[in-house]
Amino acid sequence: MKKLLIISTNSIHLYNFYKLVKDGFESVAIVTNEQNPNLNYNNSQIYYLNFSVKSPIRFYKSLKMLKRILNDYKPDIIHSQQITTNSYLAVKAGLSAKIPVVVTAWGSDVLLTPSKGYFYKKMVRYILLYGSAFSADSEYVAKKMDELANRKLNTSIANFAAIEPAENPKKENIIYSNRLLNKLYRIDSIIKAFAVFVKNMDYNDWRLFIAGEGSETEALKDLSISLNIADKVKFCGWLSSEENWDNYKRARIFVSVPESDGTSISLLEAMAAGCMPVVSDLPANNEWIKNYENGIIVSDLNTNFFEEAIKIDESKAMSVNRNLILTKASFKANQESFFNIYKKLYQNK
Repeated sequence: MKKLLIISTNSIHLYNFYKLVKDGFESVAIVTNEQNPNLNYNNSQIYYLNFSVKSPIRFYKSLKMLKRILNDYKPDIIHSQQITTNSYLAVKAGLSAKIPVVVTAWGSDVLLTPSKGYFYKKMVRYILLYGSAFSADSEYVAKKMDELANRKLNTSIANFAAIEPAENPKKENIIYSNRLLNKLYRIDSIIKAFAVFVKNMDYNDWRLFIAGEGSETEALKDLSISLNIADKVKFCGWLSSEENWDNYKRARIFVSVPESDGTSISLLEAMAAGCMPVVSDLPANNEWIKNYENGIIVSDLNTNFFEEAIKIDESKAMSVNRNLILTKASFKANQESFFNIYKKLYQNK
């Protein structure tokens, strides 16, 4: 295979995916929305487009610009990340240029975006009807895609975590959260549960590390103060991938309880690092975690779920999670999944 064009917002997810697939092509170029000096795409050509639909005229100009990029770069395959406006542009331009377009769902784009309004539902349906091939990180998201498209899409299940299990991580009594600090991720419920947990003097030495930023940052800091646990809660802010991985390896428990989600990369990284996962009761999480065997599935946020987590056999859970990562979330396993998608499209061109 010769040329791949990746279209995505410029985040760590794009960077991880780029690293996963770049060696399968002679050349990889990227279309993204903004510069990110923290991410190094080597010598790959990067084009910048505005993906916003707030201005229909500007959006139309972005479509024309993308068509020019396709004419200039001449990719064999386009791969667009996330079923949103950038994928709508990718599918539109790909159809015009007769270039196959792979579209990867991230979870909330399928689970939440269609409910935003008529335009968004139509946009998602258009992408699902006219994309050439699809991938998702969970069977649940794949089924939702079928429902929205009203047809069987034969979506490939893969993620782009590119994870390898940690060797003998040294654990401390740390609970780690690294999701965005906004309402969707219910970090306030995590802080409240931690306050209940450390009331028991047996757990008084435990600490809660909260990485990331978001619209709720200051309110969450105030909450920890009001619950008299500010000395036990560390707000880490944005972390480098190395710092993030170091916290996984130190943490005994990883917690993520969003209202809606697909398979999160954070969960897979935590499993690889030997953390005990504590996750919300969502279909995608149930594909990875068996309650009280290799983690805790939280159905009621008012329970003392951290105390329940430490009752599980830690070494057994680590072993189960390590095997899951090796077979379903390793670099090699996921690379092969995406390469198989490309090969089928390439052979059918």
